Amino acid sequence: MSKKSNLMTRIVVAASCVVVAAFAGFSIYIDGLQRDAANHFVEDKINAAGKQSAQSIANWLNGRVMMTEMVGASMVTATTQEKLELALHNDVLAREFKSTYFGDEAGVFNNFPSTKMREGYDPRQRPWYQAAVKANSTVLTEPYTDATTGKLVVSAALPVKRDGKLVGVAASDFLLTTLVSMIGSVDAGNEGYAFLVNKDGKILIHPDEAMINKTMTDLFPVATPKISQAVSQTEIGGADKITSFIPVPGLPGVEWSVGLVIDSNTAFASISQFRIAAVIATILAVAGMIAFLAFLVNSLVIKPVTQMTSAMDALAAGNLNATIPGQERKDQIGSMAAAVAVFRTNAQERLRLEGDAEQTRSLSEQERSEREQLSAKDTADIQFAVDSLAKGLTHLSDGDLNYRISTPFVARIDRLREDFNASISKLNGALVNVGHNARAIDAGASEIRQSADDLASAPNSRPHR
Repeated sequence: MSKKSNLMTRIVVAASCVVVAAFAGFSIYIDGLQRDAANHFVEDKINAAGKQSAQSIANWLNGRVMMTEMVGASMVTATTQEKLELALHNDVLAREFKSTYFGDEAGVFNNFPSTKMREGYDPRQRPWYQAAVKANSTVLTEPYTDATTGKLVVSAALPVKRDGKLVGVAASDFLLTTLVSMIGSVDAGNEGYAFLVNKDGKILIHPDEAMINKTMTDLFPVATPKISQAVSQTEIGGADKITSFIPVPGLPGVEWSVGLVIDSNTAFASISQFRIAAVIATILAVAGMIAFLAFLVNSLVIKPVTQMTSAMDALAAGNLNATIPGQERKDQIGSMAAAVAVFRTNAQERLRLEGDAEQTRSLSEQERSEREQLSAKDTADIQFAVDSLAKGLTHLSDGDLNYRISTPFVARIDRLREDFNASISKLNGALVNVGHNARAIDAGASEIRQSADDLASAPNSRPHR
C-alpha cells in the first residue's frame, strides 16, 4: 500500500509542480504586464497631476506678475507724487498683494498699504531692486518668510524706464498661502505630496516647513533624484518612493518645478493585490488539482493497477484462472491488461505442455521399464535356451542319444529345442540303422569269410579226378 501511495503521491506532486510552474509563469508574465501598465499609469497620473498643478501655479503667479507689470506701466506716466500715489492706491492691488511699492533711482520709496520703513532704508540696496535692474526685465524672487507675518512671500519686480532711462523699480509682495494650498491639494495618493523646487535643487515650498530652503540631498539622502520629468525610484526614511518633476512654465527669470513624491506601495497597490490574488488562485488551483488528480489517478490508474497487481500476484501464486481486469479498456491500462492476459494464456499453455510432458515422461518411463523387463526376459530366455542346448550338446558328446530338452523355450525360439530334439532323434535313428547295417554287414562278412573258408577247404576234401 505504501508503494501505491508513493506512486500516487509522486504523480500528484509532479502534476502539482506543473500546475504551480504554469501558474507561476503566467503570474510572472501577467505581473510584468501589470507592472508595465502600472508604471505607465503612474507616469501618466504624475504627468497629468504635475502638469495641471504646474500650469495652475504658472497661471496664478503670472496673473500677479501681470498686475505688477500694470503697476510698472502706471509708474512710467506717474511723473508727480500725486499720480504715483494714485496709481499705487488701488483696492484690487490691496486685495491681491500684501504690498505694492515703487523705489526710484533717488532712493525714494513709496508703498501701499503705506508702511513706515526703518530709518535709512534704501530700496536701491534691496535684492528685488538689484535683480530687476540686472535682469532688465520682470523677475520673481524665491519665496522667503515675511518678517511681520511669518508667512511665505514672493516679490515680483520690474524696471521702470522713461525714454529708455531707468527711473526706478516697481514691485509687489504677495503671500503664497494660496500657492501653498494649491501645491498641497495636488493628488499624490496616500503618503504622497507635492513641493516646489528651483533648478538648483533648493526646496522653495514643502508641506514640512523644516524642509523649506533645504536641498534635494537633505530631502533624499539616499538615491537623490535628478530634477527631471522622468519617473525615478528613491526612498525617504527607508520607504520606497517615486518622484517626478514637472516644470512650471512661463515664469519670468526663474526655473521652478513641481516635485511629486508618491509612495511606491500605494502606486503599485494593484500589483500587490494581483500578486495576492495570484497566490490565492494558485493555492486554490493546486488544491483543486490535487483533489481532482487524486480522484482521477486513483480511479483511472491506481485502482486498475492495484487490481491488475492482485491478478498478477494470483497468477504468480499459481491461480491461472484469475480474472484480469481492464481488458475492455482502450488505453495503456487496457494494453497492460492484454499483456497480462497473454501472460496468463502462456502460463496456462506452459502448464498444459508441462502436463503433457510429464505424462509423456511417465509413459516413456513405463515403456522403458517394460522394454528393460522384456529385454531382461529375452536375455533370460535366450540364456536358458543356450544353456539347455549346451547341456544337450554335452549329453550328445557323451553319447547320450536319449537326452531330450523337455522344457520348452519361448515360442519364438522353441523351434530350436524342437529341432535339437528332432536332430537327436534322427541322429539316434541313423545310428541305430548304421548299427543294424553294420551288424548285417558283419554277418554278411562272416558268411563271406565262411564261404571263403569253405571254398578254400573244398579242393582239399574233394577226390582228384
